[in-house]
Amino acid sequence: MGLRASVGRAWVVSTTVGVVGLPRDAARAVLGANHFFVLASVVAVPWTVTFALHSSSSQPYPAVTHSLLILTWMLCLWMNARGLHVLAPALGLAAALVQYGYLTHLYGRDSAFQLAMLSVPTLSFVMFEQHRRAMRLTSTAIVGAAVAFVYLDPRFAEPMVEVSRTWTQAVAVGNVFSALAIFATVALYNDLYLRQERSRADRLLDEAQRAADTDSLTGLLNRRGVAPLLAAAPEEGAYALLLIDVDRFKSVNDRLGHAEGDRVLAKVAAVLAACGRPDASLARWGGEEFLMVVPDAWPGRVRRLAESLRRDVEDELAMDGAPGVTVSVGAAFAIRGVPFEDTLRIADACMYEAKESGRNVSIAREVVA
Repeated sequence: MGLRASVGRAWVVSTTVGVVGLPRDAARAVLGANHFFVLASVVAVPWTVTFALHSSSSQPYPAVTHSLLILTWMLCLWMNARGLHVLAPALGLAAALVQYGYLTHLYGRDSAFQLAMLSVPTLSFVMFEQHRRAMRLTSTAIVGAAVAFVYLDPRFAEPMVEVSRTWTQAVAVGNVFSALAIFATVALYNDLYLRQERSRADRLLDEAQRAADTDSLTGLLNRRGVAPLLAAAPEEGAYALLLIDVDRFKSVNDRLGHAEGDRVLAKVAAVLAACGRPDASLARWGGEEFLMVVPDAWPGRVRRLAESLRRDVEDELAMDGAPGVTVSVGAAFAIRGVPFEDTLRIADACMYEAKESGRNVSIAREVVA
């Protein structure tokens, strides 16, 4: 395993501790907290080295306290793994607030360590799922009071240790970029989560729409699903509607059982879908009845299609082990502009005429405008 793969595996393992089995909102909060603990610990390492190398009368205290901060964040990861999902982020943010307050006191407000304190309320919006309102309001109030105190108290105006102006300015620039990195990371994390949730919501909506418009047994459109196609057909040109009814289907259920009846319906639907025109739309109209909407239709073509469907169902069902299963087809052709209700009424009349003619018959007529 290469270095990159090892680092990636360590990242995934460390940032997902305590997440398995949680609800989505709780998992998001724990993930957010874990990401902060790991990233902040990595960023804190060079700061610890900087404090250790800086010569002052307070050494090695800042380096020691920053090391303790890193250890606290590692402890918080362990706490999240143990299910302490409120205590872990509360301790992690409190430790950061105390440490950066201490560094601001030690090096003065010109060093800009207080900027890191401003990220605590923002992080609380990501890291808490339980008691989130109380935690967010509390962290905002505490940080607001602490930062105001830093700027109002004259003791923070000058550093407590001897530092050069150049060092202070360099540290201030580093803190500005660190604060920006924290805010940007939180924003990106939230944006990623929102985009994932939006994509998930869109996918679920699409699935719900398909379920609402689809017959679960045959996989065809249902009445709801085919309704827009019916309404649009008269506006698009000459069209045809075919009503296809399985003959004596009640006897199939009575003789073979409902499970076999369902299989027969599904097979008929598959044959009609495979043998119909590629541009046609097929729906289960209800019970053992199917509706086919055919655009760009002409009388001769409609008659041939209706007869072809009747014959194909009879032949395919016989080969599939269901001999004697046939359909009656009623087809109606209409020119552009004829309401689909009129065309459907004629197709229905043709279908009933086919049944009265002995079944396993196709009848097609033109709609007189």
